[in-house]
Parts: sequence; C-alpha cells; structure tokens
Amino acid sequence: QPQPPIYGTDSPIIKLDKKGWAEMQSDLAHVWVVEFYADWCGHCKQFAPAFEKAAGNLKHLVKFGGVNADSAQDLMSANGVSGFPTVKVFLPEVKQNPYTGKREKEVHLYNGPRTAKGVVDFVTKLVPNLVVPVQDEAALSAFVAQGADHLGEPSAQPAAHARRALLFSAKAETSLMLKALALRLRGRLAVGEAKQLPAEPDEDGLPAMARQNGVSSLPGLVVLPSAVDGAEGGEPEVYSGELKYEPLWAFLSARAGPEPAPAASGAGSDSKARARSLDFVVSATHELYMSEIEPDAGAWVLAFEHGSTTEADDASDPARVPALAKLATQLRGQARVALVNASEPSGGKLAAALGVAEEKMPALRVLPYGKGAKGAASAIV
Repeated sequence: QPQPPIYGTDSPIIKLDKKGWAEMQSDLAHVWVVEFYADWCGHCKQFAPAFEKAAGNLKHLVKFGGVNADSAQDLMSANGVSGFPTVKVFLPEVKQNPYTGKREKEVHLYNGPRTAKGVVDFVTKLVPNLVVPVQDEAALSAFVAQGADHLGEPSAQPAAHARRALLFSAKAETSLMLKALALRLRGRLAVGEAKQLPAEPDEDGLPAMARQNGVSSLPGLVVLPSAVDGAEGGEPEVYSGELKYEPLWAFLSARAGPEPAPAASGAGSDSKARARSLDFVVSATHELYMSEIEPDAGAWVLAFEHGSTTEADDASDPARVPALAKLATQLRGQARVALVNASEPSGGKLAAALGVAEEKMPALRVLPYGKGAKGAASAIV
C-alpha cells in the first residue's frame, strides 16, 4: 500500500529526481546535504522532523535535498546506498577521482546522531571558507589589488573580482553566514574580513583601518572602490542594513560581477557559458592550454571557431555555444569542453599548435586522458 510522502510540498527539503540531481551536481555555490530515504521506512519517518529542523536552521546557508528510493533507485545505486536513512554531504568543489579519472564532488557520509544539532554541527564544519583575512594595511592592499587571487582561490577570475566587500568584526571566528556568502559570490565578488583589529585609544575605540574606510561601528561592512570599475580614488560604500543573510545577499549581489551562466541541461536553455565551473564550456587560449590543459591528466574537447566566443553578447552563431554547453553537461566527469576563438591571436596560435587550419573550422579536437598526451600528434580529430 502506498505510503504518504515523508516530505510534503511545504517542506524545506528539495526533492531530487534525476534532473534535480544533475542540477545539484552542477551547483558550485552551495554545500548540499542529501538524505536518501524511503516513505515506508520507519527510521526515516522518525528522522524527518530533525532533518527538516536542520534545514530550517541553515536556511539560505546550506541546501538540503532528499532522494526517494521508490522513485530514484538508480541514484541510490550510483551512490552506494543500501540502507535508510543515509545522509551525505556534497561539497561544491569538483575534483578528479584518481582511480576513475572522472570529476566528482567531494562527499562526506554523516554517521552522527539523528538530531538537528548533530547534522548542523557536522555540516557547519564542512562549509569551505573563501573569506580572505585582511589583518593589516599590507593585506588590505593585496586584497584591493587581487581579491582572492593571491591566495590561490581556484575559481577566482580577476576580471570578475572587480569589486571587494570587506567586513570589520570584533569576533574571533568567521561566521557561517559570511562563508556562505563568499562561496555563493565566488567568481563575482571577493569577500574579506578584518577581525579583532587593535583599536585606537580615542573616543570611539575603532580600529584605524575601519575608520579610514567609513565604518563608524563594529561590525561594519563596506564595498571597496575598484580601479577596474573606473572608481579609483572613490569612497568605500558603507552597508547600512541588517547583518542578516537576505539583505546582505541583496546588497552584495547587486554590486557583484555578472552571474556565471549554468551549463545547458536541454533544449531552450539560455546558456552562453561564461563559466567558472570545470563542467561548463570555458574559453580557451594558448596561454590556458600551456598552463592548465596540457599539464592536466583529464580529457579535453576543444571546439575551434573563427569568431565565436563564450560571451553572452556573442552573435556570430548563437546556437553553437548552448550546444557545446549541452555537450559539456553530457560529458561531465569524463571530459572538459572549451571553445577556442581562432580569430583572436592567442586562439589562432593554439589552433596552429594543434594543426587546425582556418578553412577546416568549425572543428573539434579531442585531447585524450593522461599527462603528456595533449600535443598535436595525440589529438583526435
């Protein structure tokens, strides 16, 4: 006899079918907590209130999903789930599995108590901290000049990090909220934090660096002027709202760079991918080939065009980039996809290096798996 669903339509738990699972895997902006369950499972029914409470406690900061065994048995098998409830935490970074060569999210199995506190405590420790520490004037100068790039933040793109947000705080620890904002804004705006700076012995007791940036009390957040935006010499913009997630997100996202487009998941998807993800179409140059593609052990598919780009305003052949994004989605975990604009000098240099003649374009080259296997001789037409 069919059992009533454990999680109703008003539940904070996002139901994950095959399509939802693919979207979760492509989400590099959030940590996901996923429960594999069955509506008929007694232990699942007992755990459900605690799991929903944990989702409510971490609303906006972490996403919570559920995979129903009765409707998604293939997802159960693919994730090695044999008992219920099983809870796994999926981190946003995609890494290469050294045994299979596939690119996968890092996964952590939760084996703690079946309580909201147990889940929250476990997940909180796993949220990546992309907040840049800014503890002195030298660190501030580096942050203004380079955002998160000087720390080796893997998905940072200097052009997208034209602006920086800096929180001045009297607390010793970086909050989960700030970590979640930095993760969601990655590639669009760099987030820094100046914690427990020494106060000057004057009437307001503020750190000098906070006062110099327009902060009148702690905690205080500012968006710093950017030379890239043509605002060199301008004043920091001081945030005056509540230090809560929703108003902070509205303020910061409105001042951040453009949202990277997601990979296409099917027909009609608006995906002209300016993507930072390893699973999306990236724009390849000869410099990128030398620094990332040639040393990479993973397989690559390079599409050579004479004029097309991955920019959103590209009109040379607007149907091509979404098609490549769809290919990137289909090849996720097996190969990365890149578009080479051979009309640009660096793209032309890469085309010449791999033996792709202009009259043969558009053309594809497959660079096989393995280090040292990315030259013209090994490229598969």
